[in-house]
This record gives sequence, C-alpha cells and structure tokens, in this order.
Amino acid sequence: MNAKGHGFTFAAGCLLLISAMAVFLSGCALTVDKVTLDYVPQTGVQKIALKEPVRVNVGVVDIRSKKDRVSSKKNGYGMEMAAIVAENDVADVVANAIIAELRSRGFEIGQGHVIVNAELQKFYNDFKLGFFSGDAEAEVVINTKVQGVDQTVRFAKVVAGEGKEPNIQLSSGENAKLALDRALADAIARLFRDPAFVDALITAGKL
Repeated sequence: MNAKGHGFTFAAGCLLLISAMAVFLSGCALTVDKVTLDYVPQTGVQKIALKEPVRVNVGVVDIRSKKDRVSSKKNGYGMEMAAIVAENDVADVVANAIIAELRSRGFEIGQGHVIVNAELQKFYNDFKLGFFSGDAEAEVVINTKVQGVDQTVRFAKVVAGEGKEPNIQLSSGENAKLALDRALADAIARLFRDPAFVDALITAGKL
C-alpha cells in the first residue's frame, strides 16, 4: 500500500514538474515580441594598404521565405506560437554590417568602382527545448557577389553564420536576439576572413 502510494506521489510530482517547465519555457507564448537587432563591428582590424581609394556600393536584397518574423516563440511542447519580429529592417542591418567592416579596412562607401550585391536567404532563430532548459539557435545565410563596374562577377559565395544562446529558460525575444546577433557576426566574420572576397574587392576596384 505504501509502495503504491509512493509511486503515485513520484509520478504526480513528475507530471507537475513537466507542466511547470512547459509553462516556464513558453513564457508569454501568445504575445508578439519585438527586438532591435544589433551588429558590433570587429575590433583590431587592420586597414588594407590600397594604392588608390576603392569605393564600394553595397546592396542587400531580402529573399527570405519568412520575412514577417525572425523567430517564433514555442510552448513547452515545442509548438510554434507568437512571432518574434525585428523592429529594424533586417536587410539594412546586414548591409550596415558589411559597410562597417569595409570602412574599417580602408574602403570608401558609395557609387564608384565596386559593387557588392548580397541576397539575404535566411535570418532566423529556432528554439530547442529540453527538459530543464533550452537553447536559442540562430542561422544567418547570405549569398554575396562582388562585381566591377563592367558587371563581371569577381566573387560569389554563400556564407552561413551560426549563433547560440544556451541554457535558456524562456523562448523570448531577448534570447532570440542574442542568438541572431551572434549568427550575423559569425556570417560577416566568415565573409571577411575569405581572402578571395577581399582580393575581389581590390582587383575589381582597379578597373
């Protein structure tokens, strides 16, 4: 009799814990969250020794399948609920990130020698829920091309950046923002670490 009673108590306790975690992780799952995305320029960047000024025009086109949100809240059972939306234009955030890194390397910005055209394919955070906590996992995918004034493509590559906010207790806009900001920083870092990208900017600027 006592063994059965203890078994029932343990099972009931587990159910209560699971229910509590489901509520805790979901937060205000029905309320739309708005976030402001940020990009922090890289530090310690050295300027490139350019013989002549190179002016770069940057354009970003948003071709995401989900343009109305950058993430979705989830309830404790993993079901998507309210949207998490960006208050600033996502394509502008990406363009400004590229511009910031170009300037820090000594390139000028504006109409002129080189064109950087980028397609924003993905900018999204997905919440992965666990038993006691979860993770916010974001991915940013950018298809970038470098062209000279003659429209010849000097560089073309798809870069994907990843960002994570681990051990979260809420599928909130703030946690999504942290992961998304890191994913954008990772994508931009991968792009500018590619020597072919920088070389294309320089060679296209010589035309």
